[in-house]
Amino acid sequence: LSKDDQKRVGDPGEALRDGADFLVLGRPITASRDPAKNLEKITDQILSSLNSEKDKGKGKNIIL
Repeated sequence: LSKDDQKRVGDPGEALRDGADFLVLGRPITASRDPAKNLEKITDQILSSLNSEKDKGKGKNIIL
């Protein structure tokens, strides 16, 4: 993933922990050799972030 064409680059879990309200996920899935596996990895990162102690009670809504 090129950092040259985006303001912020990081994994979805980091973005949520840093206070993101929305995540736009495209290239990590569409450019992957195994999109389903990459989507599963991203979903795991999101769920892990939401289950972390730091994020409990923040009331985030996730639409996949």
